[in-house]
Amino acid sequence: MLAYHLVRMTDPDRVAQQARGLIVLDGLLTAPPVRDLIPLLEAVSDHDVQAAGPAFGALFRALLEPPGSVLDRLAEALLHNESALTRADVSEAAVQAARADLRVLQALAHESDRLPRAVATLTGGETPALPESTGAVGPVCEWSERLRATGDWADLAPALIEHYQKNGAGPLARNAALRWTGAALEPIGNPDVPSPRSLVGYEVERALLHRTTAQFVAGHPGNSVLLYGDRGTGKSSSVKSLLHADSVDGAGWHTLRLIEVPKARLADFPRIVTQLRGRPQRFILFVDDLSFEDGETEYKDMKAMLEGGLEARPNNVVVYATSNRRHLIREQFSDRASPDSEEVHARDTVQEKLSFSDRFGVTITFPSPDQAAYLAIVEGLAAQRGLDVERPALRARAIEWAAWHNGRSGRTARQFVDYLEGERGLTAAPGTAAAAAAAAAAG
Repeated sequence: MLAYHLVRMTDPDRVAQQARGLIVLDGLLTAPPVRDLIPLLEAVSDHDVQAAGPAFGALFRALLEPPGSVLDRLAEALLHNESALTRADVSEAAVQAARADLRVLQALAHESDRLPRAVATLTGGETPALPESTGAVGPVCEWSERLRATGDWADLAPALIEHYQKNGAGPLARNAALRWTGAALEPIGNPDVPSPRSLVGYEVERALLHRTTAQFVAGHPGNSVLLYGDRGTGKSSSVKSLLHADSVDGAGWHTLRLIEVPKARLADFPRIVTQLRGRPQRFILFVDDLSFEDGETEYKDMKAMLEGGLEARPNNVVVYATSNRRHLIREQFSDRASPDSEEVHARDTVQEKLSFSDRFGVTITFPSPDQAAYLAIVEGLAAQRGLDVERPALRARAIEWAAWHNGRSGRTARQFVDYLEGERGLTAAPGTAAAAAAAAAAG
């Protein structure tokens, strides 16, 4: 049974009303099980036969996905809840409010023990017992046991706040890859996170990127990074691979979060930073394929974010950008000062454009591979896939593929190996024309 020593609220309706008035943990009102317990308690208290059955069903289903007890769901909601307690500085008033809220939640959990019998008595039907804890390991299980063993949940307020300070809460704590939609940070359900081992070539460039990121996630000052180079050289894949488990090297890596920001949303940087400031995680704002044409002025918003704005950039936020242009902004010969120019200070215009890329602390160049480097990438990828192809034939076909397709690049090498793997898989599949032809040739 749930330890219940100091909580004195035993009237279901009173407990429900107290729960509706949660102060700093009010985010739990929309999360199971609090969301489902309150209307069920009210139905039982009001002897509402029609509402009690459906309300109990809603609570029961909430405990099935995934399976767990009321305490499991409460622990999960507490750990993931966004509130004033998840910020860097928590006032004493907020701590006291958290203590009061935790006592209300304890009373709510205590009342849940009685609900199956109360609903059965009210409806005259057979009501199953609520699901029990699955005994799974992890923070949720640990906190579920804490709730079960603690006589006064108010005593858990300091430990809960310490957990928030260390791990954060909400989507930023549960998801490593997110995107900025213009209104909120949205988790990416199935992020494209290639393994560093699957990226062949550019080992020196990726090592510099990894080392720079490792310093940042370890809590040291971080530099924003510009990855510049020709198309298809693996710039974006190198950034995304930082989230792969194979990249973890040293302390703090679990705090890394990658937030994709579209170029059209660069003006939102101040809003994004406001949401990230003071959190325990380390954030990379990732802008892919960044460049600007004449007349596009969004780069000025980004310049202020990188360096030079009145508001200081938080030490837990950096910007990583990829581009095919070294200076990011289109430059023309007409930008050069000439006697015929109508602009009085034409050189200042050029300097403004060049100063943008200078604000990235680290620039990593990904040049197009020469033929030897291109073939090395092809051979490395083919070996990873287990493709048994004679080296001369593999190299000859790879050269031909590059000539007929997108030229030499890491992307072209991967596309060729994808095609080759599919071709050989189709040939080996029984019942196909290609397999029949191969068998006839072998016979």
